[in-house]
Amino acid sequence: DSIKLFTFGHTEVDFALAITVFLMILILITIFNIWASFFTLNNQVRLRSILTKFYAPIVRLLFGWMGSRQHYKKSDISPFFRVNGYPPTSEEYSQLKKNDFKDWTLKVFGQIDNPLEMSLKDIKDLRKKKQITKHHCIQGWSAVAEWGGLPMSDIVKLCKPQKSVKYVLFHCYDIDDNNAAYYTGLRLSDMFDKQTILAYEMNGEELPIEHGAPIRLRCEHKWGYKMAKYIHSIEFTDSFAHVGQGRGGHREDNVYFDWEASI
Repeated sequence: DSIKLFTFGHTEVDFALAITVFLMILILITIFNIWASFFTLNNQVRLRSILTKFYAPIVRLLFGWMGSRQHYKKSDISPFFRVNGYPPTSEEYSQLKKNDFKDWTLKVFGQIDNPLEMSLKDIKDLRKKKQITKHHCIQGWSAVAEWGGLPMSDIVKLCKPQKSVKYVLFHCYDIDDNNAAYYTGLRLSDMFDKQTILAYEMNGEELPIEHGAPIRLRCEHKWGYKMAKYIHSIEFTDSFAHVGQGRGGHREDNVYFDWEASI
């Protein structure tokens, strides 16, 4: 009777008909599942692009106005903060590291009225913002740390983006096994969040090499993979189609992670 109820919603039906219809539905569902699995695996980029056009505007409408307002205590700081990846191995980065990044400069370029080249000292001489926040990794772990650095909103004010600018790209020293440089992209509006900073301190000390020295991005309402480390330049642009595979970030290009990456 349960099969009759499941298939037709009542028991006033022949059992042979009920079991036949039930098995046909089960077979069709199985076939569709197999087809859908192969189709999605072979069309990941196209499907993600289609789905993003539908859900991204809805997510931004409902939650886009929400920024990060984390205020943890020093007692909440994690005794261990996991490290993902390895420091850059290029000759340029190695030489900069040997000199404690005294010769390092941050280049700010793109569709801006005032291009910048700033040393680490230049950055430290500007306004400093401290925050104790929780880092959320897409792999499932999290950790709390104190970060100190320059608010990205101050960089925006200094470089004066043109009206055409929609995105900000952070270019990094680290390069993957396929010789693709790491980068990540965010919306210009993300730069005005009070907890989006260029961090050069971690837990009251100089930013460690393994955590992205000399500077790294902290954008606390995003997943960790958006917080670029080992930054050498920042680009203001109206599109990110010209970088990598044109999906707005190294992770998005290579493992199809979500570009919005909002928490």
